[in-house]
Amino acid sequence: RAIAEFSERAPAALLQRAAQARMDAAALGTLAADVAHQLAQQTRAMLAPDASEDNAALPAFDWQATPLPAPPPRALGALGRAWQRQRLQSMFGPALEQACRAYAAALHAWLEAHVAARQRQLRAGQSAGAADPAQLAQDIARLAAALGSSSPTTS
Repeated sequence: RAIAEFSERAPAALLQRAAQARMDAAALGTLAADVAHQLAQQTRAMLAPDASEDNAALPAFDWQATPLPAPPPRALGALGRAWQRQRLQSMFGPALEQACRAYAAALHAWLEAHVAARQRQLRAGQSAGAADPAQLAQDIARLAAALGSSSPTTS
């Protein structure tokens, strides 16, 4: 759910925040990457303890805004913020929306891969009589709930 909300709501919220703070394009890019990183860390934390080994496998947020001229002077107040928001939206809105959708898809695929891996471990554990199948089943149920499905598919 958090991944879907990121895809749907993050672009508008990021542009709004950037306009309010009179950010330039570089600061907007940094803010977007920070928000994406926080989402990835929350997703990874949900998988703890086994996600620590996959830290490098987390997808990276890939979007770099082209530079903007300096933001309007603060003396313009609300008018300057509205102008900045419109300028940010027209110049970066579509690209930011696409980057957020692509990142959400990549993060969701990363999460699904972990569900599939846990299912394979469960099957291997059951057939070999190995490590705690009950714990693996609980992990799979938790991950499947996080993905929003009651029975995730395997690869």
